[in-house]
Amino acid sequence: MDKKLPENNNKISMISHNSIKLADQQRDELVLRFIRQAKMLQATIKTFKDCCINEVDTFIDVNKSDNNYDGNQIDLLSSDGRYKLQCMTLRYINFNEDLQVAKKLIDNCIKNNPDNFSSNIEAIAKDAFKTNDAGEINIRRVFNLRHLDINNDEWQTAMRSILKVIQVTDKDNLSLYERAEYNNHWQPILLDLAVL
Repeated sequence: MDKKLPENNNKISMISHNSIKLADQQRDELVLRFIRQAKMLQATIKTFKDCCINEVDTFIDVNKSDNNYDGNQIDLLSSDGRYKLQCMTLRYINFNEDLQVAKKLIDNCIKNNPDNFSSNIEAIAKDAFKTNDAGEINIRRVFNLRHLDINNDEWQTAMRSILKVIQVTDKDNLSLYERAEYNNHWQPILLDLAVL
């Protein structure tokens, strides 16, 4: 009875094991073995990161009265000054899917009040919602619309709608550093495959 290859590809899994070249079988086994190891390593690193951040948070809570650990970045040094553990909270600001509703309000406002809006303001409003090559909208350009001094109720409603579609996401980041001597520059302890 013919063996089947692992079902990592629907087309390949339908082909009997005996009809595939030995080199192809070996390549498939090699790829799958390292992918399995990489996924286990990824899970280990994720667990390590979560553990570090949780323990740093606990340390900060316990020692907050003794030290100044306020802010989005915490640097903890070893007593000999050779190692540093840095936890940083990165804040990402995005818009949710209702941004198109805000854009439509702005477009309608300009269309319904042509005498109140110069072609320059219309161009700024249109440019604010252009996407880059990755399909993303520049948050700063959209926010800059709120700084335009336009005394129009419909426009002000549109500006309030922009605030309602903001999504703020915080992500904890962990970095580890070392240096040969106390006064040397910090060197990151790299865990990124691309740079190792």
